[in-house]
Amino acid sequence: MGALDGQILLWIQSLRTPLLNKFMVFYTQLGDHGLLFITMALLLIAIPATRRTGCASAFGLAIGALVTNLLLKPFFMRPRPYVTVPGLTNLIDMSRDPNSFPSGHATAAFGVCMAIFLTVEDKRAKAASLFVAVLMGFSRLYVAVHYPTDVIAGALIGTMAACLGIKLVRFLERKISERKMKQSGKEKK
Repeated sequence: MGALDGQILLWIQSLRTPLLNKFMVFYTQLGDHGLLFITMALLLIAIPATRRTGCASAFGLAIGALVTNLLLKPFFMRPRPYVTVPGLTNLIDMSRDPNSFPSGHATAAFGVCMAIFLTVEDKRAKAASLFVAVLMGFSRLYVAVHYPTDVIAGALIGTMAACLGIKLVRFLERKISERKMKQSGKEKK
């Protein structure tokens, strides 16, 4: 799989143009430290009509970050592809984080965006959230800081984290509802 990963990255590198380079570097850096995705979750939480989705997104982001950054990256310690694939040139400096597997950016993107995708009914919002996540994953390949398998793993972890975030929100809603029912029952007596 490693050789195929490298070939895919070299093919993507052959598609680079100066304008696309600037866009992809800008977009991928929006995901640094979860900035774009934290902002998305907070905006959704701030709006009453989307608060449930925002909470699920925030939980998905947090769960994904814990699994990816605290468990998997230190365990696998896979070097970045520009270190191991001859002829591959990275467009951003990742020396502060030398571990590649899995992609934290892809995990964050899918943790938030799949929570949106799975909880909203609007087809345009679903499509937009999926586009944001897939583009983030592709940007990590384009700038040559992740292998395709890193991004796929991040997308799967993020999607599972989003599903857990949705389940957690539903669980908390049930508990709050039960507590309110108990309190209103006590008030009637």
